Amino acid sequence: MIIKSGRRLKLELIKFTVYVAVLILLLVSINFYWFLTTILPPTMLSQSAARIAVFSVISIFLIWGITVLLVKWFTFSVLGPMPRLQREITRMAESEKYHCLTVRDKDKIGEFIEVVNLLIKKLSPK
Repeated sequence: MIIKSGRRLKLELIKFTVYVAVLILLLVSINFYWFLTTILPPTMLSQSAARIAVFSVISIFLIWGITVLLVKWFTFSVLGPMPRLQREITRMAESEKYHCLTVRDKDKIGEFIEVVNLLIKKLSPK
C-alpha cells in the first residue's frame, strides 16, 4: 500500500479539520443562542442581535485561526517527512542497500524512525 502524496494527504487533513471546526462552531453558536434565550427577555434578545452577530464573526475567525495553526503544525511535523521516507524505503527494498532513516529534529515522528532504524539494522545482511 502506497501512502498518498504529501500534498494530497495534507489537503484531505485540512478539509477534514475545517469540517470539524465548522461543526463545532455551529454547535457552540446554537448552544450560545439557546442559553441567551433562556436568560434574556425577548425584547432584549432582539436588541442584542448585533452583539450576537459580532460574537459569531469573532468566534469564526478565532476558531478558523486556531484550526489553521493546528493543521499547519500537524501536517508539517508529522506528515511532512512521510513521502520522502516512503521513497527511501522503496529504494532500499529495490537496491538492497540498507541505511538508517533520518528526520529533522522538529519532526514528531523521530521516535518512530528510531524504531524503524532498529528494524532495518536487524534485518539488513551483515
